Amino acid sequence: MGALSLVVVSGQTCRVDGTALAGVCETGRDLEPARHAARVAMLNCIAALRDACEGRLSRVHQVLRVRGFIRAAADFTEHTAVLDAASDLLRIAFPAQPLPARTAVGAGSLPGGAWIEIEMDALMQ
Repeated sequence: MGALSLVVVSGQTCRVDGTALAGVCETGRDLEPARHAARVAMLNCIAALRDACEGRLSRVHQVLRVRGFIRAAADFTEHTAVLDAASDLLRIAFPAQPLPARTAVGAGSLPGGAWIEIEMDALMQ
């Protein structure tokens, strides 16, 4: 195996055709719209990672860390349940890898009113 390089994917929101899926997580509300937004944001992260790997996800040696910033009301406490939807996609994209370390935190606002923004750190060959 050759030398490994660190790839840092900066904040990717849940944008589709340039428009953010907007919303706020609130206690007692259905989480599925936010979980859908998390899947879209993770797909955008994976696309950015693929670009950094010159189009070859097979070069990804290990996803190290995922940070999810979830737009949420002050009393919302299910941040990890939202980010789980993004982690599910990592299991599909990189089935041989263990899941990375994760951080899920609430945010009062995000660009474009997005539900979620995700950052990712990975090692590539």
